[in-house]
Amino acid sequence: MASKLSILGIAAGAAVVLMAAGTAFAHGGRGGAGFFMKHAFEHRVSEAEDFVEATPEQRKVIESARDNIETKMKARFEQHLAERQAAGANGQKGPMDPHDMVRLLAADKIDEQAIYAEIDRRAEEMKQAAREILPEVIKAHDALTPAQRQKLAARAEQRHSQMRERWQQHHDGARVGPDDERGGFGGPDHP
Repeated sequence: MASKLSILGIAAGAAVVLMAAGTAFAHGGRGGAGFFMKHAFEHRVSEAEDFVEATPEQRKVIESARDNIETKMKARFEQHLAERQAAGANGQKGPMDPHDMVRLLAADKIDEQAIYAEIDRRAEEMKQAAREILPEVIKAHDALTPAQRQKLAARAEQRHSQMRERWQQHHDGARVGPDDERGGFGGPDHP
C-alpha cells in the first residue's frame, strides 16, 4: 500500500511540475523566463530518463506525453489571457492575475469574499487542468517498468527528504538575529 501511495504521490507531483512547466512554456517567448523554465523542465525529464536508463521507445512515449502537456497548458494559458482581455475590453472584471491578489491582500480591509471566490476559481481551474494532463502522466507512468518506477520513487523520496531537511535547518535558525546573512524575512532587515 505504501508503495502505491508513493507512486500516486510521485504522479501527483509530476502532474504539478508538468502543469507548472506548461504554464512556464506558455509564458516563454524566445529568451524569456518561460523559455528557460521550459528548457530546464525538458532537462529534468531527460535527466530522469537517463537515471532509469529509459529505452528509446520509452523516451518517445514520455517525451510525447511531456509535449502534449505543454501544448495543453499553453492553450489553457492563452484561453485565460483571452478571457482577461475580453473582460477588460467589455469593462468587466475577468479572472484575477497575481497582482490583483496582492492588491487585495495589501488593502486596508481584506475583501474576504473576493479572495474566496478567486481561490475557488483557481482550485477548479487546477482540477480541470489535472483532468486534462493525468492521461498523459499515466502514459509516461505505464511506459516504465515497475523497477524503473521504484527507482524514480526512491529518488523522489530521497530528494523530498533532503528538501525537508534543508527547510528544517533553515527554519530552525531563521531568526538568529541581526547578523543573519540570509536577508529577507527573518534576515538582517527583518529580525
